[in-house]
Amino acid sequence: MDSDGLIALNAKQYEQAIHAFKEAICLNPEDADAWHGLGVAHELLEQFEESTSDFKEAVKYAPKDKTFWLSLGFAYSAQG
Repeated sequence: MDSDGLIALNAKQYEQAIHAFKEAICLNPEDADAWHGLGVAHELLEQFEESTSDFKEAVKYAPKDKTFWLSLGFAYSAQG
């Protein structure tokens, strides 16, 4: 996962985290961790449709990761 994205998330700089994760995804579109990080940043900004889409990508590239499935479920729940 992109360390710049994680640093930004931890600093609650969510827009910066989104930018960093998108850059990481451009370099490796199959980076499930970057997709998940992007989803977390979108979720923290209450952008639930975007987070759902991001978590779907994370699950697509790492279907055995239970954390990604849980995040997707929470994103769907947040949308009602």
